[in-house]
Amino acid sequence: MTARKGGIVALSRTLAVEFGREGVRVNCVCPGSIATPLAAALASVADADPVLMTRGPALLDPPVAQPDEIAATIAYLVSAEARFVTGSVMTIDGGAMA
Repeated sequence: MTARKGGIVALSRTLAVEFGREGVRVNCVCPGSIATPLAAALASVADADPVLMTRGPALLDPPVAQPDEIAATIAYLVSAEARFVTGSVMTIDGGAMA
């Protein structure tokens, strides 16, 4: 999955360079975990490996954003206030991948 996300980021930046002179802005929004009905329905694994549980708590229990927080970022990117923002990658994950 990481290679696909990297490809999308690279494509976004390339399109921003290619079409920037024509006034087209291209940005990439990379959300982390989002509180949705699907995410709420996920169950934890009862017999999870204890070593894995101690090594990766940020991956197993990441911060969760509300959908309106992601929507607010997108609304900003399409607003007049972001007229000079292009080729940017907006990571909204509460620092999970920092």
